[in-house]
Amino acid sequence: MIPQADVIKAFNDPKARMDFADPSGMCSFSLSNGGSMTATVQKRPKASEAKAIYDSYKATTFAALKRNSSTPAIGQEAYFGMSAKDANPGEAGFISLQGDSLFVISYRANGKIDDNVAESVLTLGRIGSGKKDNAAQSYGECEWFTPAEVTTLLGKGKPTVQRLAANHCIASANPGGSALVGMTSKHGTKESLGNIMASSTKICTVVQLPQLGANAHASFACKAPANTAMSINFVKNGTHVMMIYTPPNRAAVESDIKALEVVTKRAFDRF
Repeated sequence: MIPQADVIKAFNDPKARMDFADPSGMCSFSLSNGGSMTATVQKRPKASEAKAIYDSYKATTFAALKRNSSTPAIGQEAYFGMSAKDANPGEAGFISLQGDSLFVISYRANGKIDDNVAESVLTLGRIGSGKKDNAAQSYGECEWFTPAEVTTLLGKGKPTVQRLAANHCIASANPGGSALVGMTSKHGTKESLGNIMASSTKICTVVQLPQLGANAHASFACKAPANTAMSINFVKNGTHVMMIYTPPNRAAVESDIKALEVVTKRAFDRF
């Protein structure tokens, strides 16, 4: 959403670098002074939902960012603010609302924050807000699971399916709080997957899934409070694939591995 060249120019930092970028509209940067910045596009099915999220951000995340605050003329509404002068680490944030979309920037300093960060973040806020339509986000369906599978797995609630580019999909339904998530990350290895499994074994029930490769596994019944989800993890061709399933009105159990078999196999075949 924001080219590295624009970040270099806005912060006057030739060593600023992009750490991560996703076609869905998420990117992160590191600055030579130790600061970091993330930028995210969030689209909703309805403009009213986007407005509700915008208001929630201002009441929560941005409530502590009052210094040098402003409401720039960007989109329908926008807000910028910074943390208190003595805050360590210092933070700055920007958010704009445009129809069914939000654009959010979060900046974290390596120590106390300088006032000149305001101009840099506002400049990038204008750039990113103008490019929010480039984010590969949509609602309705995605290649991770079919509408029939969503209905079967999530129950009788009204389902919402959000596609975040090709490698991330979220289906959810209310009432019931059920959800099904598919996502990937690069640079997965069987060793890193083994470390994840070893950590999960300490707090969850873990079932190995050798049909999905070395160290592939499902974890559920974790000790964390209110954790009712199942997580299936495997690595294929250097890509770490994760499926997260929260059943409607109950905690995940071992038999859900079988219920997710077709969805998991499709994900495995894709990569």
